Amino acid sequence: MRWINWAIGVGLLALFLVIVRRWQIQQQLNQYQHKKGRALKKLRALQRRETEKHVRVLLGSSLALLLVIGLLTGQIIQLETYWQQLSEENTRIKKEITKVKTQQAYYFNAQPLKEYPKEGIDLKNSGWPRLFTKSDSRKAQGQLEQLLAQKLTPYFGQTMAILFIEEKEKQVKLSLQIETELIPELKDNLTSFLAELAAISEVYEVQVTSTEEQQETSLTTYVRAKDKQSFIIQEENAAGK
Repeated sequence: MRWINWAIGVGLLALFLVIVRRWQIQQQLNQYQHKKGRALKKLRALQRRETEKHVRVLLGSSLALLLVIGLLTGQIIQLETYWQQLSEENTRIKKEITKVKTQQAYYFNAQPLKEYPKEGIDLKNSGWPRLFTKSDSRKAQGQLEQLLAQKLTPYFGQTMAILFIEEKEKQVKLSLQIETELIPELKDNLTSFLAELAAISEVYEVQVTSTEEQQETSLTTYVRAKDKQSFIIQEENAAGK
């Protein structure tokens, strides 16, 4: 694309120079309009030669500009075709991802929930301090979110974990999106999970969003108790999808 811009610039510059030169010749003719003889003949002959030269330059510049415009139009058409193909490919990939997620949700929801282990799932050694390392924070966040989702899925059903990091306070808010109804088994597992999570000092709040019957969602917010050693319910509400 850069060479096309250069070609257009050169063509416009040539056109500008031709116009300037024609104006100079016309000014010379106006000065010698009252004279006669050989000087005027020479000037008129010079005008004819310059006119012929300028016509050739203008013709060449016009053809070059037309060629550049044609090439530029071709490039635009190619870009439009490429973006259309890219858009179609993105749409296809999104459909595939949605299909896979639906299949995964069906598989996990069809499986009975396991009982949360009494010894926990080793949350304390999952790399929480790395969330506040400037050089490694974003990578650590993605890894920990994925790790939490993998660890919790057998006990909560299909789960998505999202961490909200407050670097100055060195605190973390955890959001869990669970594609399972709040059945008694899930409530028991959630209670055990919060008990283990209480030992993670960096986590100060937990939000749990779960799917209820008739596609309604239930949002429960847990915050630290006054003793900072456990989590208690701060807010609980339900909203339709």
